[in-house]
Amino acid sequence: MRAFAALFACCAAVCAQTVTLPFPAPLAANTQIPLSAGIGRYQEWFSAAQAANLGAEPLRIQSLSVLAGASTSAAPSTTLDIEVAMAHGNASGLSSAFDSNYATPRVIVRTRTTLTMTSAGAGAPVLNVPFTTIFTWDGVSPLLVEIKVFANGRGNQPFAFDLRGTDQGFGSLARCYAGGNASAVTGNLVLNQGLFLSFSTRQGAKMPFGNGCRGINFITPTADTLQLAQPGGIWTHQLSNSAAQTIAIFALGTSRTQWVTSTGSAALPFDLGPLLNAPGCYLLVSPEIMFSLFTVGGPGTAGATLSLQVPPLSEFVGVSFYSQWFVLDQSAVNGVMSATAGLWSIVTPIGG
Repeated sequence: MRAFAALFACCAAVCAQTVTLPFPAPLAANTQIPLSAGIGRYQEWFSAAQAANLGAEPLRIQSLSVLAGASTSAAPSTTLDIEVAMAHGNASGLSSAFDSNYATPRVIVRTRTTLTMTSAGAGAPVLNVPFTTIFTWDGVSPLLVEIKVFANGRGNQPFAFDLRGTDQGFGSLARCYAGGNASAVTGNLVLNQGLFLSFSTRQGAKMPFGNGCRGINFITPTADTLQLAQPGGIWTHQLSNSAAQTIAIFALGTSRTQWVTSTGSAALPFDLGPLLNAPGCYLLVSPEIMFSLFTVGGPGTAGATLSLQVPPLSEFVGVSFYSQWFVLDQSAVNGVMSATAGLWSIVTPIGG
């Protein structure tokens, strides 16, 4: 416990926040697309520089809100049959082909449901979308939001209800829209235009980084956790797809850029080829704590499990740490060992 607690030396003060993009706010303009324009499919892309306003590291997005335009205060409420999805966007921007705009797998963050859009003063939320599946943003990539409108309470027709958008988002955002079909394949691409969207984010996440090296049957073992780390909670690490009946070493540390030892320091990633005769394998984390386990299972499908107790101190919320597994494997490509990619974990507030 003492060694584990010693890994954590700082605390981020903010656990959750709400951020509106684009930021800083460009000149606003009213729009009906997509919520009051009838049935349709809509995508909005925020550049990496825009997404960076969410935070400086990976985090979870748990809801979004659409904001009122300049003259929505007297508009009557209506229902919307919608589905909302998110993904990381392409660095090159948006295209007119909807399915080509996902840089990572599409995550349905709000399963198809009926929500109510209500009147509000200019700039206030008119539609709140709590997510059924939280989306983890990687901290560096563009952000893609997709809204499918399958029906509305106005006979599925367009209706007068202003939303807050902009046509001044030069290089920061773009939208693609197809009216009349929530499953359209292509749409009308417009650069520099889009909605203002307000995102509710929550601290704590996990994100793979770097590359592992292949083991038996040319398979690269994988690392994951069963839950996010939180103060006072059990934090279970899992190794999968490894060689069987052999030694696995788990490394945990607070850096992925520098490995400090009693005799000096080395930059990470660190090439293990010259040191251990394991070309192609790299140490991706500072190994401040290490555990040795024995893999169980069949060749290429074996694994190991390690459970740690996170100290029950709220000061640990927001602390980053990094982990990696190494497997002794004579059947590996290099004849010595295989390794997983690294896993970056950020401690979540109590309750997840």
